[in-house]
Amino acid sequence: MAFSSKTGLGYQTKAYCDNLKPTKVMGIDLSPYNLLEIDKSWYEDFNTTWVQGLPTLNDISEFIEDIDVFIITETPLNPKLFEICKQKGVKTVLIPNYEFLNANYTPDLLLIPSLWHEEDIKKLNIPYKFLPLPIQKINKVLKNGSNTFSHITGRIAQFDRNGAIEYLEAIKQIQGDYQYLFYYQTPLEPARIEQFIPIQNKLNEVKELLGDKLTIIVDCKDNMEMYSSAQVLVLPRKFGGQCMPMIEALSFGMPIIMTDISPNNKILPKEWLVKTQVNGFINTSYVLDLDVAIISDLIEKMVSVMNNIVEENTKAEAIAEKMLWSNLINEYLEVLEELCQKK
Repeated sequence: MAFSSKTGLGYQTKAYCDNLKPTKVMGIDLSPYNLLEIDKSWYEDFNTTWVQGLPTLNDISEFIEDIDVFIITETPLNPKLFEICKQKGVKTVLIPNYEFLNANYTPDLLLIPSLWHEEDIKKLNIPYKFLPLPIQKINKVLKNGSNTFSHITGRIAQFDRNGAIEYLEAIKQIQGDYQYLFYYQTPLEPARIEQFIPIQNKLNEVKELLGDKLTIIVDCKDNMEMYSSAQVLVLPRKFGGQCMPMIEALSFGMPIIMTDISPNNKILPKEWLVKTQVNGFINTSYVLDLDVAIISDLIEKMVSVMNNIVEENTKAEAIAEKMLWSNLINEYLEVLEELCQKK
C-alpha cells in the first residue's frame, strides 16, 4: 500500500517500493480529502492499482489475489483489512507509526521502523522486528554558504510537533554571525491553517528582528535544497518516531539538533540532543507527553555543533552508513521470505 503525496509517509512508501520491488502496488489517492497533490508517476514502473479515498472491502479482496504478503505502512485505512487477508491466506506486515497503532490491529508482523515505545509494542503480543527505514545513499554535496542553520516544519502538525517556535525563539536570542533557513508547506486544511497561526505570528516577529539573516522557504519543490543549503538541521521535535527529515539529513552528512527523547536518543550522539521539559500531552491512540526543548540548551547545542562541524559531519556519515539500503536490504528480504514460508 503506497502514497505519493510529498509528505514523510509518501517518501517512505516510495522508498520501500523502489527498493523492495513489490509485485503489485495499491496506490492510495486521498487528495480530495487532504488537498495534497499526488504524483502517480512515482509508481508507474509497478503494477499499480489506484484507489481514490479509503479502500473498500472489494478493493482489498481484488488486490490481494495471487499475492503472499501485503505490506501496509502506518494505517490499514480499512479496519477489516487484516481480517480479509487472513481469510484469503495472505500474510500482512504493518510498518506502524506508534501514535496511530490501534491495539485491535492484527497483522502477522509489526516491522517497527524505530524503537519509539518498544516496551509498549511488546505488550500487544504481535510478533515484531525492528528494521529502520533505510537511507538510499550518502550524498556528498558541496554545501551552499556557511554557518547556516535550517529548520523544516514541513506540513503543519498538531502542537507544533517539529518545534518551530522553539527554533525561532533560539535564533532570536543566539549570538554570532549565522544565517537561518525556515522551510514549511502551505497549510491547506482548515484545522492546519488554525494550527499554523501561532507559528506564523512568531515567524513574523523573528523575521522583523533578523531581517536578511532569516530566509523563509514555502513549498520547497527540491528536497536536496533543504539539506544542501545549510550545515546543521535544527529539529526539536516534541514527540514522534524516526522522521524523514532525520533520515534525509543524515544522508547528507548533516548533524541534526533534536530533543533528548526516544527514539532520537537511541540513534543520535548526545552532543546533538537538547534537554526538555514536559509541557502538556497529546491524545492519539495513546497519551503522549509533549517534550519541549529548553531554549538555553538548544542554543548551546546549536553553537557547539556548528563550531565543530567537520567532526559532526563525520559522525552523521557514520550513522548513515549503518542505515544504507545496501546494508539492510537482505534483512528486509529475509523477514518477508520467512513470513511467506509460514503460510
